[in-house]
Amino acid sequence: MRPRRAGIHLSLALGATALWTGCAAEAPPVHRGPIVLITIDALRADLVGTGLLPNLDALAEEADWAGTAITTSSWTVPSMASLFTGQQPWRHGSWHSARAHLRDDVPTLPEILRELGYENAAFRSNSWLTQTFGYVRGFDRFGPVSRMERVTEVLASLDGGQQFVWMHLLPPHAPYRRHAGYLDRLDAPRDDLPERITPLDLRPFADPERPLDADQRERAWQLYQLTAAHADSQVGRMLDALRESGHFDEALIAVTSDHGEEFGENGQVLHGNNLHRVLIEVPLIVKLPADWPRAIDPGATVANHRLFSTLIEAAGGTPPAGSPPSLFEPSRDGALSELYLGNGVNRMSLVEGGRQLIWTSRFAPAEERYYDAMLALAGAEPPSPLPEAPEELTARLEREFENAPPLMGAPGTRPGLQAFDWGADGTVEPGAAEDDFARRLQERWQAENGSDLAARLAERGEPEISPEEMERLRALGYVVTSRKPAADGE
Repeated sequence: MRPRRAGIHLSLALGATALWTGCAAEAPPVHRGPIVLITIDALRADLVGTGLLPNLDALAEEADWAGTAITTSSWTVPSMASLFTGQQPWRHGSWHSARAHLRDDVPTLPEILRELGYENAAFRSNSWLTQTFGYVRGFDRFGPVSRMERVTEVLASLDGGQQFVWMHLLPPHAPYRRHAGYLDRLDAPRDDLPERITPLDLRPFADPERPLDADQRERAWQLYQLTAAHADSQVGRMLDALRESGHFDEALIAVTSDHGEEFGENGQVLHGNNLHRVLIEVPLIVKLPADWPRAIDPGATVANHRLFSTLIEAAGGTPPAGSPPSLFEPSRDGALSELYLGNGVNRMSLVEGGRQLIWTSRFAPAEERYYDAMLALAGAEPPSPLPEAPEELTARLEREFENAPPLMGAPGTRPGLQAFDWGADGTVEPGAAEDDFARRLQERWQAENGSDLAARLAERGEPEISPEEMERLRALGYVVTSRKPAADGE
């Protein structure tokens, strides 16, 4: 995708600049109408604009800006927390299953909008985005998006006033399903597609030593596309309901994803394993209110958590200190992504235009049975018995993690650097990891997150997760660990 209506953006931007500089006392315009935020789980950027997702394609055509953006991480907990707080993962602290609760001392987007006079409703899926983890804060109404008739009822009844509605769709997150009604959108649909592929079906292939074969990949990829098409149909129902309200034109609408999905492109599957392009590049579509005098001109590299500042500024608020720039002002900063507590490694990524640097710091030696332990924690049988409880392995890694600076790693280690050049057609080629590129990543991480101190897992307790919630998370393929090994008999 490419930014839309660039000429309109330029003329509006020049006109607005002249107005505000010529009359310094006049404040930027304030949007008093509806704000609609749609987040779609695990939607890759390269699906939009292909004809597979006609509702998103149509919205992109009429939007004020449509293109790709970079998420702050490659899985739901850190990236959604960034969208709701405007902060990078290490700073907001929600980057691990044991720290998935939004911090009480960090204001969230719905809380700020409510202070600005908005009535807020949320319809969410994904069991990480529940009251247990703090996502209810700031909402007057909070329920599951699966009850689509209630979602469309709320959207159709918007009165044009200050109303914020957030909807999070789980598809195309696994399990992928064979939605037969969309088979004609695939280039060459297979006749042997299964009815569904679950996260546990794919999790063994998170281990780079067990790659998907071509046949397995093609089946999973086609079911993923069909599941994405189903999500698009849900978006279409939402947008139709908003049009039914009569307030579509004056609504501010934003659509994005929390992360992408991988099908062996980098030797792994699903998400949350690395920070390569297919996992951190997502769609971003923004439709401004009709006749809005400000334009979106975000710069060459767009981080999607800038929506936090954008929606607050549009509603007449001032984002908290340290928030990212809104999409109304161009930024020369690259987009920073973070992923912590892997198999002895932390990963950071900086994307600048069409260039990416991945920085890998090591806090502990790699565990030989790491992926088998993750498989066991997700509820599946590893290929051979583990010599210890999987919780012992994760607890050992977490203890080592706590004693090493997250950016620089353990004493005696040096960060590993990988650079890539991103093509406009979605390709990725090896690039040059210059010292200046690495220095900019280091400086950016420190500017966003503070000095490179040791890990701070002990700052607050773990969220209380009920057995039912634990099962729902595991059904989605998530590994939920504690900082301490399980006691005997547990």
